[in-house]
Amino acid sequence: MLFRSKGVFGQVNYDLTDNLTLTAGARWTKSTKLLDISQFRTPGDRTNPVEVGQGKQVTDEVTPLLSLSWDVSDDIMIYGTYSQGFKNGGFGGRFPGGLPNPLPFYDPEYVDNYELGIKAQFLDGRMRMNLAAFTMDYQDMQVSATDPDLPVNVSKANLGSATIQGLEAEVTALVGENFTFGVNLGLLDDKIDQLGSGGTLVSSGVVITDSNDLPYTPDWTLGLMAKYERELSDGAVVSLRADYSIKDDYYDRIENILETLHDDYRNLNLGASYTTANGSWIASANVINATNETYYLSATPFRNLNYTWGMPVRPRTFQFSLQYNFGN
Repeated sequence: MLFRSKGVFGQVNYDLTDNLTLTAGARWTKSTKLLDISQFRTPGDRTNPVEVGQGKQVTDEVTPLLSLSWDVSDDIMIYGTYSQGFKNGGFGGRFPGGLPNPLPFYDPEYVDNYELGIKAQFLDGRMRMNLAAFTMDYQDMQVSATDPDLPVNVSKANLGSATIQGLEAEVTALVGENFTFGVNLGLLDDKIDQLGSGGTLVSSGVVITDSNDLPYTPDWTLGLMAKYERELSDGAVVSLRADYSIKDDYYDRIENILETLHDDYRNLNLGASYTTANGSWIASANVINATNETYYLSATPFRNLNYTWGMPVRPRTFQFSLQYNFGN
């Protein structure tokens, strides 16, 4: 595999009024992927390949950004943003129907993002609030599946078009002099608008329909954060922090079968740190997955072989670090 990529990016901010700012930007990207595959039947013999495949995939795109922000006051800002983005195409890692030449590829994935939000602070900066509503329109979304209507099936395909809409709310507040509390809430709604080239995709023997949920799209997520930070008499700082997150049911694959379902996601991380008065030394200790939850970060089913391959989350893990800053 040979991969080359180059790009140019530019952005301009222009004050339309004292309180209204227009931001415009664009990025040009060109990438080229070259793939050569040779298959040998005799172990140890790399002189006479029985099958050879070569492929080339080129992406040449300009993606714009346009944003308008309004400073309602010193403490409140409202903004609206439109942007485009893409993810490179590529080649499937497996070719179930045999090695073709030239090698087929899947197309880039494109998204149009629309976002409207507000950022505000209250109580002399002791409370901050961020709200954002967004819509993401996807074209040629990439999924691990095959398209039976294509002449050569590969292990990754372009889904078609899909829409994800959501709302995010984040509030942090300084309670007293040392305690900070934060809440983060996310709501999502996803929909497959068009499926494959002929309305059908298949993955691991499972037929995918437009009623399937997209991967990693729980209907809601909730995050809670609590931090206690105190300066000691000698100027050193002690900090204690806890982060707890919950997610609604979601699938990590487009198949939407039991093996890819996460139905009880809970995660608690704990941390503590000590920073010397001049900031030169920082000692920290963390506990990841403190409640020792068991779930899988990803799962790949192989229905034809009657098994599922998965990557479990790490069990309760302790981390310790000691950092020295030479600049202090």
